[in-house]
Amino acid sequence: MSFANTCCVAIVVAALGSACSKSETATGPLQSILAADIQRSVDRLTAEDFSGRGAGTEGERLAGVYLAGLFEEYGLQGGGWDGSYYQDFSISEGYSRNVLAMLAGSDPQLKDEWIIIGAHYDHLGKEKGRELEPSKNLGYYPGADDDASGTSVMLEVAQALAMAKTAPARSILFMAFGSEERGLLGSKHYVANPVKPLEKTVAMINLEMMGRGDVDALTVMLLEEMPATLRNAAKGAADEIGYTLVDGKNAHLGAGDQYPFYKAGVPILCFYGGENHPDYHRMTDTADKIQSEWMQSVGRLVYLALIAMANAPSIN
Repeated sequence: MSFANTCCVAIVVAALGSACSKSETATGPLQSILAADIQRSVDRLTAEDFSGRGAGTEGERLAGVYLAGLFEEYGLQGGGWDGSYYQDFSISEGYSRNVLAMLAGSDPQLKDEWIIIGAHYDHLGKEKGRELEPSKNLGYYPGADDDASGTSVMLEVAQALAMAKTAPARSILFMAFGSEERGLLGSKHYVANPVKPLEKTVAMINLEMMGRGDVDALTVMLLEEMPATLRNAAKGAADEIGYTLVDGKNAHLGAGDQYPFYKAGVPILCFYGGENHPDYHRMTDTADKIQSEWMQSVGRLVYLALIAMANAPSIN
């Protein structure tokens, strides 16, 4: 995340799912969203060979290749130009890239409308962040919560949608944004160079810092200001999971990848895990601190909300 203390909607947690493997419990797409798989993705994204996924670095490039490989494994089509999984763009360090995959909608008319769900996969690499005592210096910033967590939830939702017997009515574009920590560069680039027409993009869902549920709260920005269709989808999903939604309004609206879409007039939902913690932008933001069982419940809520939005007769 680029800025501190983003506040989006509080969701009070009523109950958490248990961590287990897909082979033990996966009886359908919703149940396939599992804590163990989320944890595995966070572990991988924070590994030393990705070196904190700094913008324009080899670590960010390798992380992007990893994400594209997963999208392909899920059976999702590349969402970039000419069917590629990548959208490259220039930055001062050389180049960065968004990683995109798509799921075509099933309705003959509504399939031309798009919902984007995304998270940023970059972090601070080896160069930036707060000073640490030498005993805690990893040599890179792992960024487990910011935002390997959101990326991992997005991956689980993508896999669940891909395994469903019937695709939702509208088309879905999954996006892992690059260079968010350099000033939302990946999302700004996409909005300026959209692969799918912005006028046909009916909603953008951003998943930011989803890894900590210490205060039993999740936030969603601008709940009462968004179109009723999106608001009702989010509230219906929360009711099904057993959560209560509270509007977080527009505090620090410009802090995440939702902002370029918001400025372009695309309705947004920004899900966020809570207030910043002592490990924010520190080398101590490590994978072992992620609350993966909490993230399982959140991932299932996001999946249900996305399905409801994608199948709604209209967005208004």
